[in-house]
Amino acid sequence: MNKKLLNKAYYNGIREGIEQYAHWKDGVQYVGTCGFTLKEALARIDKEEKHAMKMLEMLEDRKEIKSELGYSRVGLDNV
Repeated sequence: MNKKLLNKAYYNGIREGIEQYAHWKDGVQYVGTCGFTLKEALARIDKEEKHAMKMLEMLEDRKEIKSELGYSRVGLDNV
């Protein structure tokens, strides 16, 4: 399976778990015992997912550049 799809599935699972165990207090949904609202927690997960996707894209770009360059003159796999 593609790393991006696995990443997407991972964060979807986190969202699902947080939504399942969120609780209501005074008309607002909260997550855990730290005082985060469900909306804040989901925004934080979205931010983390975007960062993870960006890192995966950078890794793919590096692999592509490495494959185009071939081997380093200094030694094997030093690119």
